[in-house]
Amino acid sequence: PPPSWGSSSDQQPSRVSHEQFRAALQLVVSPGDPREYLDNFIKIGEGSTGIVCIATEKHTGKQVAVKKMDLRKQQRRELLFNEVVIMRDYHHENVVDMYNSYLVGDELWVVMEFLEGGALTDIVTHTRMNEEQIATVCLSVLRALSYLHNQGVIHRDIKSDSILLTSDGRIKLSDFGFCAQVSKEVPRRKSLVGTPYWMAPEVISRLPYGTEV
Repeated sequence: PPPSWGSSSDQQPSRVSHEQFRAALQLVVSPGDPREYLDNFIKIGEGSTGIVCIATEKHTGKQVAVKKMDLRKQQRRELLFNEVVIMRDYHHENVVDMYNSYLVGDELWVVMEFLEGGALTDIVTHTRMNEEQIATVCLSVLRALSYLHNQGVIHRDIKSDSILLTSDGRIKLSDFGFCAQVSKEVPRRKSLVGTPYWMAPEVISRLPYGTEV
């Protein structure tokens, strides 16, 4: 059962806050319902912020990935804007393409390209990579990061789960939920975000950090 929040008057700020957040998110997503042009949803993964499905475009037969995130279950809802704005505004050959984003009820749906090769995690779990393969992965990730850093964006959640591969071996960076903007006015951050065991020491220690992490 959901936790008790006290009297109805106690619940009012929470409900209003949710509605205000949803209204703000509505301004940056596309109108409409993606289920009008997508079907055959199949769940392929689950993370801390939501689930990932593959779906099929009805008119083309093309497969896409759909990340579904429940607004009410997010510990830091403001980070959902990153999923939309960062991926919408920045395009690079080594960054996963976002096609569109929608609000479906109380869920944010992000429709993006489906990378058939899966995550680097699956590869390193079952295969021993040679030096040339490792160098190829590193080069692609560094190209993506260099592009993002030049745009004033830090990723803050680099891990093998965030590195995806196409069927022909191209490598792309994904998972932009923990991204942050840095600028001349705000060159450093101190937020404790990321994935345990993958965080930089500066992040864990709450020291100011920038693009180096």
